[in-house]
Amino acid sequence: MMPTTRRAPAAPWRLVAAVLVLALLAPAVALAADSLFSGAKVPELTAASFRTNVLDAETTHVVKFYAPWCGYCKQLAPEYAKAATKLRSSLVRVSAVNCDVEKTLCAEQGIQGFPVVKVFYTSPKSGKRIPVEYQGERTTAAIIKFTTSKIPNRVVSIGRKAGSTLDAFYSTQNTTLPKVLVIKPPSKGRKATTPLVKSLAIKYRDRLLIGDVSSESASDSVYADFAVPNDKAALVVVPVGEGAVPVVYDGEVKAKPLVAFLDQYALPEKKRNKRKPGKKPGKKTAGKVEKTNEGASTTTTKSKSKTKTKATQTKTKKTKAAKSTTAPSPDAAHDEL
Repeated sequence: MMPTTRRAPAAPWRLVAAVLVLALLAPAVALAADSLFSGAKVPELTAASFRTNVLDAETTHVVKFYAPWCGYCKQLAPEYAKAATKLRSSLVRVSAVNCDVEKTLCAEQGIQGFPVVKVFYTSPKSGKRIPVEYQGERTTAAIIKFTTSKIPNRVVSIGRKAGSTLDAFYSTQNTTLPKVLVIKPPSKGRKATTPLVKSLAIKYRDRLLIGDVSSESASDSVYADFAVPNDKAALVVVPVGEGAVPVVYDGEVKAKPLVAFLDQYALPEKKRNKRKPGKKPGKKTAGKVEKTNEGASTTTTKSKSKTKTKATQTKTKKTKAAKSTTAPSPDAAHDEL
């Protein structure tokens, strides 16, 4: 009989190690499968990345808090993902938090039902990060309209009010900053400042000063001064220093190339101090119950603790719908000056 080679039985410690590895990998695989979003379109935040990208940031940021088992969360997911794609072109960041994974973070944010969408922005007056809960229709257009209405406007209006002339913009505003002029044709001159321009002003705060030439007479004058065709919007950088030559942007009106262009003329970015952390999280929530809240179906969780965080106190009647008269139409192109 021909001899055969048999594999020796695995050592007990190897079996134990294999079981431990599988046990450790199983939750990660399950969590990945439970996620409602692909990382590229809507990145998932952890407690650490939430602080860095949302609380300590300047950029307007929309966050959806959800549970993967929640039917209403699944219904909202495709609309939210479409809103994310469009809002990104206005330099608005869009993310999500899986509350089954980040229970402590969701408790800190006062999340008691799913889904909850919040817009975080920085107050121009106080410099504090302000969370506002969205309570409108669960459609792409409605989410975009509400979000863009919350982008703070740090853009200097030129020509709209008495005394807000181009000369005043150069001489009385911060003289140490390079200036950026956004010029619109007379037919568009009275439109509200676009979300993209407002977001650029936030991104380059203390590095560039952006002015929106918004009156017909002022825009005609600027078009002539810079020899720019007056049939479309234009962006001009006026660097600081004697003999500085203005530069007209001639690239695509899209966030990425605009940022690359403005980076060449902006002052170096300063390191900002981190904001103080909020209140400690309340007790863990338990028990699930379905209910309808103000016309929108929401899966809520019964909390053993009645503690409310500062985030939940931001709910007011004014935030139920985006009633801002200056908010651009959600159907308008976001790649617009």
